[in-house]
Amino acid sequence: CQKVIRSVMMADMSDSPNVHAVELHRRAEAASDLNRFEQAKALACDALAIDPNYGDAHASLGRAHLGLGHSAEAEQEFRRALET
Repeated sequence: CQKVIRSVMMADMSDSPNVHAVELHRRAEAASDLNRFEQAKALACDALAIDPNYGDAHASLGRAHLGLGHSAEAEQEFRRALET
């Protein structure tokens, strides 16, 4: 998650997720559906760079980690998803 899109600014400082983060999360889910877990991981990381408290993006990242066989990282992200 170190390489992220830095040029996207948060359009809304409310509690709802940023529209760009939501789109990246949706793309991450679609990538996971196609078993493209590296791509899903990158997209979820990009979403979290925009909105670090976006629980659905943490869940997407957890799903990508699980698909890659990274069970410890997956568990950590699923816990973060529950906390946010």
